[in-house]
Amino acid sequence: MAKDFAGNPMHAAIWLYYVQECTQDEIASLLGTSRQTVAKYLKEGRKRGLVTTRVDPDLLQEQELAARLRAAFNLKGAHVVPAMENADAIRHAVGRAGARVVTRCIDDGAILGISSGRTVGALVRNMPPVTHPDSTVIEVAGSPMLGVFDTPAGCAAELAGCLTARCRALHAPAYLSTPELARALSSEPLISEHFSLMAKCHLLVFGIGELTAAIDLLRPADLNQTICDHYLAAGARGIVFGRFIDARGDEVPGPLIDRTMAIALDRVRLIPNRIGIGGGTIKSDAVRAAATGGILTHLVVDTSLATALLDR
Repeated sequence: MAKDFAGNPMHAAIWLYYVQECTQDEIASLLGTSRQTVAKYLKEGRKRGLVTTRVDPDLLQEQELAARLRAAFNLKGAHVVPAMENADAIRHAVGRAGARVVTRCIDDGAILGISSGRTVGALVRNMPPVTHPDSTVIEVAGSPMLGVFDTPAGCAAELAGCLTARCRALHAPAYLSTPELARALSSEPLISEHFSLMAKCHLLVFGIGELTAAIDLLRPADLNQTICDHYLAAGARGIVFGRFIDARGDEVPGPLIDRTMAIALDRVRLIPNRIGIGGGTIKSDAVRAAATGGILTHLVVDTSLATALLDR
């Protein structure tokens, strides 16, 4: 074999390793030497410049954007995936990345809160096989009245199945018809215990809703035109956990504030790890509001959204 490279075993080792993709053990066998000698050949080849490494510029851009996001919004972590050709592809890519972040953040015995959304659903469906039987997955928001995809109940049940964890369902709609009914239901022992458990979450996973799309999804079963007009006029920028937030990430006062069956934002900010996910420039106002308001500690987005968040 070395004679094919003018009798130079180092050149042969480099070719076999980097071009033919042989293992170091295979190369040692072919050259009649040891694995340690092969490793020395490869190291010397890099030192002499016979081998160079090129990092894809897109990868460098994604890492640079992630670092800038962490600094701009004081985040524990930011993860940026390449922009995709359509909304479904973006959700899938962001969901896959989010699943890896969840896997790194969750510990045995953790209480993991989850909300709803198509990107959250993509995250759940891309969870790798990990087992945390002592953990609990809990819904942190009620479910919309319409039979939409990826409700909190569906996401919680599927994630619990992935983790072989316990699942705690919140048996309540996203919004109740009156504040009095919301207070009465919240005082029921089963619901009251559930809200107490929300406050003990170690990890929170949630989507961030762009305002007009979220309103269209919830209407007409949960929202009427008067309610929609109020929040639009009041400066709402997005929806998290069914709660309308302004540019500072604060909940917008309005007719739903005392009727929403979901974790309160002041409780959210006390949870140690809060993973917000989303993709596409259409969500820039909503995600910026959530990040500015300290609603999340980790952010998973695509390059188009990351760029939009930083350009303003």
